Amino acid sequence: MKKLSPVFFVLIILSFSLPFLNLSCGGSQYRLSGFDIAFGTTIPRGQGFSYGNNNEMQDFYALGAFILAVLGLLLSLMKSKQVKIYNIILSGVGVILMIFSKIGISRSTAYYLDKPPYYLLISYGVGYYLVLIFFILSLAFNAYLIYLTKKPQL
Repeated sequence: MKKLSPVFFVLIILSFSLPFLNLSCGGSQYRLSGFDIAFGTTIPRGQGFSYGNNNEMQDFYALGAFILAVLGLLLSLMKSKQVKIYNIILSGVGVILMIFSKIGISRSTAYYLDKPPYYLLISYGVGYYLVLIFFILSLAFNAYLIYLTKKPQL
């Protein structure tokens, strides 16, 4: 059952390749993966679409969540008694970073809404939600493993 813990982190890393964010403005639509969001990408200008000064988008909270997933995978492959506790901490911080990522992206895009064309539709893709769900599942699973080891024997 302990070998299931690294699977959550592998699934989190794989989920970063899925669509994370969909941007739509003035007839142009752009789909960005979690890797695009975490490591940065340039969004091509088109039909009135502009994001920021250079149309560059990077979210450091998403990058932090990706780094935590890689660290969680490496830690869960180690043989140590504290691995479960570290995984709980990494998963909890990962959940917080993903929530901050969503807030940060929404705030940074809202800044550009005061310029024409006055609207930018943002929707979060399946990748974002899977990363969030797998971080929560990893947290719950590792907490359950600790509960099982600390459960008093009758």
